[in-house]
Amino acid sequence: MSGFEWLLVLLVVKLVAVTYFLASEMLKKFGFMQQFIAVSNCVVTWEWRADEPVFEPAMWKVMICHPDCRQFGALIGFKLNILGYTGFDYYGYVQSDEQGRAVFSTWLGRKPCTFQFLVGMDASEFQVASICEETIGEPATARFPPHWWQRFSFFA
Repeated sequence: MSGFEWLLVLLVVKLVAVTYFLASEMLKKFGFMQQFIAVSNCVVTWEWRADEPVFEPAMWKVMICHPDCRQFGALIGFKLNILGYTGFDYYGYVQSDEQGRAVFSTWLGRKPCTFQFLVGMDASEFQVASICEETIGEPATARFPPHWWQRFSFFA
């Protein structure tokens, strides 16, 4: 083999090793999070059904509310299935206002999705609602746009 072919082989071996490392780290993170969630009372789960009559895949607003108007912060995550492995991938953080409401904008696609919010207090009283961007007067305090492939309904 020539020097160029050896360089390509070395590059492929490095890419496979890095991919394996990153995948094993992600699976390790999924395991830690599942252990935490199993014993935590700080988790709010919300099912996006994607079956509302006026629904179009787009950026939609989601509101998390505490009924006693307590301020809170929440990690935002969704259920991710990759090659038979399931875990929650946390992709954002939102802080509530003084009325105990946190509004953020995220991509809601054609397929149902389970969202999870880790809050810093007992989660049993929290309420979650999705709201079409055109119908709510409140601005989103955080915005999480989709990846390019989600706009084409891949993994969305």
